[in-house]
Amino acid sequence: MLIQRSLYFWVQRLLYVFSNTVLILLFLLLPFQKRFRAFLSGFSDQMIPADLVVPDFFYRHVEFFPGDLVIFVLVLLVLLQAPKTLCSTLLTTPVRWLVLFCLTAFFSIAFSPARYYLLQYVRLLQFSTMILLFCAIEYIVAQNRIRQLIKWIAWTIVITIGVQCIIACMQYFSQSPLGLHKIGEPPLHWFSFSNPGRQRWIFDQFFHFQLPSNVLYRVTGLFSHPNVFGGFLFFSLLNASYLYVIHQEKWIKWVLTPLIFLHFLALSISFCRAAMIACIIGNIIWTVIQCFWMEDFSYRKEMKKIWALFFISGVICLALFHQQFFNRGGIINYNQVVQYADEERIVYQEIALKMIKANPWLGIGFNNFQLCNDPIQFGLFLCAKVHNIYLLIAVETGIIGCIFFSAFLFSILKRAMRKPFSQEQAVFLSIFIGFLWIGCCDYYFVEQMYGKILFFTSLALLNAISQKVAILQPCHIKKRAFLSRS
Repeated sequence: MLIQRSLYFWVQRLLYVFSNTVLILLFLLLPFQKRFRAFLSGFSDQMIPADLVVPDFFYRHVEFFPGDLVIFVLVLLVLLQAPKTLCSTLLTTPVRWLVLFCLTAFFSIAFSPARYYLLQYVRLLQFSTMILLFCAIEYIVAQNRIRQLIKWIAWTIVITIGVQCIIACMQYFSQSPLGLHKIGEPPLHWFSFSNPGRQRWIFDQFFHFQLPSNVLYRVTGLFSHPNVFGGFLFFSLLNASYLYVIHQEKWIKWVLTPLIFLHFLALSISFCRAAMIACIIGNIIWTVIQCFWMEDFSYRKEMKKIWALFFISGVICLALFHQQFFNRGGIINYNQVVQYADEERIVYQEIALKMIKANPWLGIGFNNFQLCNDPIQFGLFLCAKVHNIYLLIAVETGIIGCIFFSAFLFSILKRAMRKPFSQEQAVFLSIFIGFLWIGCCDYYFVEQMYGKILFFTSLALLNAISQKVAILQPCHIKKRAFLSRS
């Protein structure tokens, strides 16, 4: 009996270590979500019903990503540790709202013209894996010391995205891709804007350097789009700031300072407006929590340093790329480039509202946006999706689906507002608010593998941190000493 107990203990211990390692690996592989679809191309073409018109720009292939495999392994490890706990989590708030949303999405497909198109159910099944990921992360956080786990995650994110920043700088100053298309690098000429001066930054004026063409490429790292890259930069910047605040060691702060500036540099040359605004919103929320809701006053000095670092980095980047910001528009001015982009988004929002009015309850069907005719110019298909996750969800799954998804978000927010706040709770709540803003401007949080993993893992961490009873609190609590910072 004693041997059996000892063996059981060591097996559980190994599963615990492996699950933590796989969770860290999931964040490490975030930029490397290249599609694998070649072996399923023939099957994908056969799934299209004969009476369904599928436009050429609609992505019709069954595809898998490295993240799918990592999520499968992570969920399997958690199931081996606590199958009953994982299953019971499906009925708890906020997970049950996400389950109800996926059920609504299923019925939205079943009652749509694409009801016989198997690919739509496959897409929904892939989206539903986020439920299992959410539950698995909650369990892992419950088994760990929060600060230690979040430190590991934050360092993984900052280093991983820091490497992407270096790749982005190489892309920008060479104004060409680096030949990394096999691991996800997209063609940069897809993301260009007019650059009459043919210069990359202010030093090109001093050295009389000019680019061969009058267009400037935005950078992506290994992500699919500059805006996706911008969202990850925002996430990594807040994590880097968190590490700067909680670490007392000066050498760590000296390491993080150039890393934060490197993030600002990459954010500047991505020219992503939504992510820049999210950085401001996230830091304001974090500062408000520190000043009014946090019982620990010892970090206020560190927050002032973060604001100073952000301000100095922002001013330097503005000076380096002032003319490029002016040409791009939307950051320091408003020009035809950004006006065209905004007008296109407004048109799609108007189309989305018309679709909601025409199909209010269950919508047009999950993943069916590009399969529907343009209600303004009937007979034409929509080559893109509305750049707003809330409108997109309302269009595809109806008001019912939108209510369930909103309830999912609201239940996380409600739980995250509980006091006393830990630093981990504060930073992930700030990230959550920033993500809500980005969701108003883009749709990759519910559409692309990068975005889904980032969005739902962040929400799962926030929810798990908020509900954990014993959170390691730092010293110098208001009016009394508590636990140490380490």
